[in-house]
Amino acid sequence: MAKNVIQNHHLPAGVVLRHHRWRLESGEALPFHRHHFAEWFCIDGGSGTQEGPGGQQLLKAGDFWFLPPGSVHRLSASRQGLEWTNVSVSLDTLSIWRQRYADIGDKLFPIQPTRIAPLHGADHSRFQALLLNLNQEETRVSHVDGWFLDLARSLQPREADLPMPTWLRVAMAVLDTPEGLWSGLEAVQEAAGRSPDHLARVMKKWTGTTPALYVRGRRLDHAAKLLRTDTDSVLDVALRCGFDNPSYFAKAFAQRYGVTPKRYRIGSSAIGSEIAS
Repeated sequence: MAKNVIQNHHLPAGVVLRHHRWRLESGEALPFHRHHFAEWFCIDGGSGTQEGPGGQQLLKAGDFWFLPPGSVHRLSASRQGLEWTNVSVSLDTLSIWRQRYADIGDKLFPIQPTRIAPLHGADHSRFQALLLNLNQEETRVSHVDGWFLDLARSLQPREADLPMPTWLRVAMAVLDTPEGLWSGLEAVQEAAGRSPDHLARVMKKWTGTTPALYVRGRRLDHAAKLLRTDTDSVLDVALRCGFDNPSYFAKAFAQRYGVTPKRYRIGSSAIGSEIAS
């Protein structure tokens, strides 16, 4: 890990938090890089390794890591490929949180790179759903402060925690099908078999967001996948994912991914070999 090959990554000026989803294909690896910000990252799928001064660690779905500022590492994918979501936080924001939430600081932002907790099933759904309430790049400290508190609450041990209700899992799984994704909220409500108010309360408890925002997030994520892997036009991708208003789709996509659908498609070939700088 020679110093002359270590890349330095910074957040843009004025950005207090940025999040993104990444993927490495089988056998691919990122270059070594140093973070000039704090970062949480969650392995969403596949497996691989993380390398750094502390050695090499295996990564598997559900792993949730914190990297303090100055950390040097790189990620490599196994034959399965590797997918993860990272959340980068500015130094000033981290300093505020360390002072304001000192009682939970050791757990959520330790001084060494640390695997914090496994996020499986409902816990992983909560983490992803919390991000639905954020733009890809945030400049409002008040907004990300609320996100952090939601994250802290979702990671706290819960006494006598019960599994996610079967009916809710079934309702959310409807969005795994093209028909369900296209029908959206209507399909989720029908599969749930509960009143809209009851569905909203229970989904908020388990995912941290509303049914409508959850559906929109799932649709946008699927649209991003199609833009990376399919040759359909942007309009056709929008329609396949349940967006009948192209302008609304473009605006919602840009809020979530930071670029328009067209630019996302053009730049998608670089996603596997770059990380936010």
